[in-house]
Amino acid sequence: MPTALIYSAATTGPDGRIYVLGGQDSNGVMTASVEVYDPSQNTWSTVADMPTVHYQSSAVTGADGRLYVLGGYDQNYQPIATVDAYDPSSNTWTTPTVLPATVGPQFASTLGRDGRIYVVGGYDVNYNINGQVEAYDPASNAWTTLASMYAPRINFAAAISLPDGSIFALGGQD
Repeated sequence: MPTALIYSAATTGPDGRIYVLGGQDSNGVMTASVEVYDPSQNTWSTVADMPTVHYQSSAVTGADGRLYVLGGYDQNYQPIATVDAYDPSSNTWTTPTVLPATVGPQFASTLGRDGRIYVVGGYDVNYNINGQVEAYDPASNAWTTLASMYAPRINFAAAISLPDGSIFALGGQD
């Protein structure tokens, strides 16, 4: 990578390129930058910066082709509820929604087979580890609260099972 970063989010765009979003550089500065790796050309480039600094956030490529960067912390280590969306075809950002008021940082997210973005676990706003599950529908710009996870956790990964659509929470702390 051109810039050494920690606590970035990453997702593969609809164009097959890998987008590395935000994080903290080697000088301890939180960033809103977006670096893009093109595996077919073995090259790095940059695209438009995010409108919000996202540190220790989560990223998902939506069914609509936009890249969603969800929550995390700002440059002052304060939790943020911002959800920013990037359109690779126009190199522009929007902020279509914010996380539900009950969602705190250090959750995981994944795209469901139904086109919704699932936000699972993490802290609540009082820093209690929880198992909440929220689903965001970009088409209707609406959030839905779903049944909680069996085991609450933070600092983990989430993945979807393609055969049946189940969400798996992998690793983390409880």
